[in-house]
Amino acid sequence: MPHERSSTVWEELLKTAVLTPSPHNTQPWRLRISDDRHATLYMDRDRTLPDEDITGHFVRCAMGMFLESLRIISANSGMTLRYTLIDDDTAQPLIPFAALELEAGAEPSNYSNDLFHHRATSRLGSNGKRIDSQLSALLKQFEPDYGHRYHQFDEASLIEEIIQENIRAVFHDLNVPAYHDEIARWFRYSDEEAKNKADGLDYRCMRTSAIELKLMKALPQIMRWPFFRTIMRRTYRRKLGDVSHIGIICGPFFDNAASVRAGAFLMRFWLELARHKLHIHPFGNLVTNAKSKSRVQAMTGMNDAWLVFRIGYTDDPPRSYRRPVNKVIVHD
Repeated sequence: MPHERSSTVWEELLKTAVLTPSPHNTQPWRLRISDDRHATLYMDRDRTLPDEDITGHFVRCAMGMFLESLRIISANSGMTLRYTLIDDDTAQPLIPFAALELEAGAEPSNYSNDLFHHRATSRLGSNGKRIDSQLSALLKQFEPDYGHRYHQFDEASLIEEIIQENIRAVFHDLNVPAYHDEIARWFRYSDEEAKNKADGLDYRCMRTSAIELKLMKALPQIMRWPFFRTIMRRTYRRKLGDVSHIGIICGPFFDNAASVRAGAFLMRFWLELARHKLHIHPFGNLVTNAKSKSRVQAMTGMNDAWLVFRIGYTDDPPRSYRRPVNKVIVHD
């Protein structure tokens, strides 16, 4: 029988780290392994979103989440991960992002590896259970050293205002050609395509049909026609179901170092939610669409928000696929 190569330390860490979330499930991270202690993390230019994430900070936030995932998983394996960010504006397909080093010795993290498997985005409606006041208070005080604040809104009328603003932003942005073409590239229309590509916006997770996604790709202009716009907005709202709470995270974000640190906070926050069986559904357009961002600021009084999302208890949502470890590793 042929000899099977044993996994490296980095490959073992990556088996869990690949479960890190990212915008549109693009999974922009690549890793070049030097030895069992050293590796270089890259950002894959082809997996960034330059026409939606114009400043690049949301993809950098995702890279920060991935680094924090590696730190947590390393600690759970008895190792300390240290990294140095790399400031490199190369035009190459793989952009050097951080130099990584593992050291022996670490206390286990507060977050078990199992929580990465439980964490998921959910577009399902609330199951009716409310977040109790003690848990809300805990989340509002979460990891203050990171410099970010969590705010939660429970008032039904304000929640509906925010949802309607999100719908307006989504329908507007899908009619911006560059935005539309970029997001449509990540649509996955069938189980076979979703499994084979193991990335992107799977129709199952989007709570839509393949036909609706294909129509959105081919004829985005119908969302400007009054009759169809009304029907599609109502359909979109109905699929969101009951929304019991809206969450907003505020703090420093829109510079390169801040967005990476924000990613570390968000990864820990999301795992904390998973511990309490809470799900979120980010409303990214409420931050990237300038007019909607301004309106949400006026509604909430939050002038440094960088993430707005539905938060609550739902049934178990469909899980998006992840690329296998051997596709993440850079093979020279």
